[in-house]
Amino acid sequence: YPAFLKPYVRRLVDVGEVAVALYAAGVSQRKAAEILSLLLGHRYSHETLSALTDQVLEAAGAFRTRLLPEEMAFVYLDGLSLKVLRDGEGVARETVYVALGVTPSGERRVLGFWLLPPESALGWEGVLGELWQRGL
Repeated sequence: YPAFLKPYVRRLVDVGEVAVALYAAGVSQRKAAEILSLLLGHRYSHETLSALTDQVLEAAGAFRTRLLPEEMAFVYLDGLSLKVLRDGEGVARETVYVALGVTPSGERRVLGFWLLPPESALGWEGVLGELWQRGL
């Protein structure tokens, strides 16, 4: 087999990865289907792309609700303020709350991330409460 193509693989590009990248860049599903058709020479419907993005959203949801190990050597908490465009609401300033854990062996893990209104003690209380409920 060629070194760059795995056995039984028909494409060099993972259509799901391209679809998700286009979706993350704000391209509509119909427009993304047109772009993939031009790039890959095969017609993809917007329903197919919707199914692909739904799979990614399910995986992200599972990541965000997974159980956490009970023990971490350190937990870093930080908030990053961003301007976010909301449908029908315009641009609003929100904070991405991030929790990063370091295991006793030194391995770093993202414990979670949350997009909430501007940083506050109430927001951090919710973040820490969720980490506690998930087993940390």
